[in-house]
Amino acid sequence: VDEYLKSINKTAEQLREELRPVATKNVRASLVLDKMAAEEKLEVTGEDIENGISNMVRSIGEDRREEFRKLLDTPQRRDSMKQSILVRKTIERLAAIAKNETTPGQETKEEKNEQSAR
Repeated sequence: VDEYLKSINKTAEQLREELRPVATKNVRASLVLDKMAAEEKLEVTGEDIENGISNMVRSIGEDRREEFRKLLDTPQRRDSMKQSILVRKTIERLAAIAKNETTPGQETKEEKNEQSAR
């Protein structure tokens, strides 16, 4: 780390301050996505994770596919994949809401309000 800081001519504090706005933006985005996923009751199933693993090993040669599957199928990697899939599902749901599209069982707030008013 010290060598890197010397190479960019900065102190650790200067680098922290430079990276702070991006980190703050990322944390806020993560909190918003987490809240949205909870509000929309989005979930990631075991099948979603299995499909994700299968997609990742699909391009690997058959002789090494099982080896890579074992490397990817650990509790830590499954948790990481679960979080990635949840973010993707949340962004897809946000895009659907923005386009005023709904999926079965999911209504926009406007549709719910219209039904409540009737």
